[in-house]
Amino acid sequence: AWVHKRSSLNVKEDKIEKLLLLPDEIKEVFGLEKEKEYKVPVLYRQSGVKEADIFFISYFNPSLNLDKDKDFIEGNFTKLYDYLEKNYGVFTTVSDEEITAMIPTEKLQKILNISEKIPILCRKRLVYDRFGQKIEYNIGYYRADRFSYNINLKREV
Repeated sequence: AWVHKRSSLNVKEDKIEKLLLLPDEIKEVFGLEKEKEYKVPVLYRQSGVKEADIFFISYFNPSLNLDKDKDFIEGNFTKLYDYLEKNYGVFTTVSDEEITAMIPTEKLQKILNISEKIPILCRKRLVYDRFGQKIEYNIGYYRADRFSYNINLKREV
């Protein structure tokens, strides 16, 4: 579980780019043909206490046809997974995550208001529905000076 070192977070900004071409890396994640062009809405979200402490980018599987959903494209929802359940019958059940440390790019330095000397944590999450279909690929950038990641492992004996 991610724990903010100061207090609870507030969403600062949500932005949906109406239709962007999927980069090859994302096509590969979803198992799509690299030669084909896919246009999908991409969700950008910044969260933090007083400024952005986290920056998320969410790519969605083109099979959801979110590119045709005006309400989604206009950002007429507050909770993403509730929206997908209500409007598409998509219930997310599993996510695979990978966490790495990195030096922020210039773009991330500006978004997170940090210098190049402050490392960030990069969390890549692939979310599946109850049928095992890949639904969302989310990349989150966390200020490492403001977050810790706690893991509780339990072994049954």
